[in-house]
Amino acid sequence: MKMKRSSGILTFILVIVFSCSDNEANKTQNEKTTDVYSEKYFGISIENGPRQGSPYFDSLGTEYFYISKKITLSNDTTVPIDLKISFSKEYDHMRVNKGLKSKVFLLPEELTSDEQQYNVTMSKELKFDLGLTKELKRFLKSNIETVSLIKTINPHEKYTVRFGVLTDLKYPLPVYFGLKLNVSSSAKRSSTMPLVLYLDNPFAIPCGQFSFPDK
Repeated sequence: MKMKRSSGILTFILVIVFSCSDNEANKTQNEKTTDVYSEKYFGISIENGPRQGSPYFDSLGTEYFYISKKITLSNDTTVPIDLKISFSKEYDHMRVNKGLKSKVFLLPEELTSDEQQYNVTMSKELKFDLGLTKELKRFLKSNIETVSLIKTINPHEKYTVRFGVLTDLKYPLPVYFGLKLNVSSSAKRSSTMPLVLYLDNPFAIPCGQFSFPDK
């Protein structure tokens, strides 16, 4: 058990190093090589914030690493925009057939803020959980892949979501993930723009869409 805990702490340190490296890289590299960035299409801005992470042990003692990212969506247009987030069958297909080892999910609104993710101080009892809140641990033990979202973002309004990634430590940890609009030539001619969550390379996981109201 001590070995598991030691490896968890080492992994946590490595992820913090990766995260700091990403923050520095963002100053000099483009959005293809770092997951801390923002982009804007058709009056919609997506700001991918820095990752946060911590080891997590399930009820069977299996060690995972939990990484999350808070993402701010802005509607800079003059009309409401409908947001829908849900993971499609393509995500299930990637898990079964294409080697996607991590579980990827949307967190509920009540677990979106930083304060709802990690404890500010850690007691002796929590030192190996590295500060995960009780509410977050309870959520990670539930059916995490069932959370979905339908939301209207009004003109000049911002809305924040948080995505999580849970990876068994027997598999490589993802270094990169971020939310983007899938702006293909067909999407440019449509009132609907698909959203994808990139997880390293080559996974681009369909996870929802923006849509403009019919005119």
